[in-house]
Amino acid sequence: MNKFWIVLSHTYMSRLKTKSFIITTILSLLLIIGLANIQKVIDLFSEEDDKDRIAVIDETENVYDSLAGIIENADGSIEVEQYDGSVEEAEAAVLDDAYQGLLHVVPNDETIIEATYHSNQSSFSMIENQLESHLQQIKVTLATNQAGLDQAVIQDIYSPFVFEKVMIEDPDNGGQTAKTEEELNGARGLV
Repeated sequence: MNKFWIVLSHTYMSRLKTKSFIITTILSLLLIIGLANIQKVIDLFSEEDDKDRIAVIDETENVYDSLAGIIENADGSIEVEQYDGSVEEAEAAVLDDAYQGLLHVVPNDETIIEATYHSNQSSFSMIENQLESHLQQIKVTLATNQAGLDQAVIQDIYSPFVFEKVMIEDPDNGGQTAKTEEELNGARGLV
């Protein structure tokens, strides 16, 4: 058995000192570090101005400012620009790749505002989702202002309700309860 450890240590050390082992280890480490930081590498080589420019024709005259404020605070990927021409001219600008799309906002009696997104891409994109979400917020704000609701009432409506979680003790099981979230996370970590 004594010779086994001598042979093992000699073989291990001779393999450890080979150039191929050292180079393979270094390349593996560089690959792992590169994959862990792939987003930073991509951001390093990508252009600074990757924002999608959206032309906005606002016929209500009060939606654009709110939309620009919301997008400035929320999104880093969209940039809106007020367009003064007609819808046809804006569509031509979208086709010439001056803009990613066109948002046309008009007043409506039933729903306060109505919007149409014009794009030269047929697939449903994240831009449309984000614009729709932001316009829904603006619509709610305009509707509450038209209804004359107090700002405190609006905050009460949108404030989260209290929701508590209580564990029930099992008297048949010696008063033990189900596992807490911390205990479950600890078990997951061990697994």
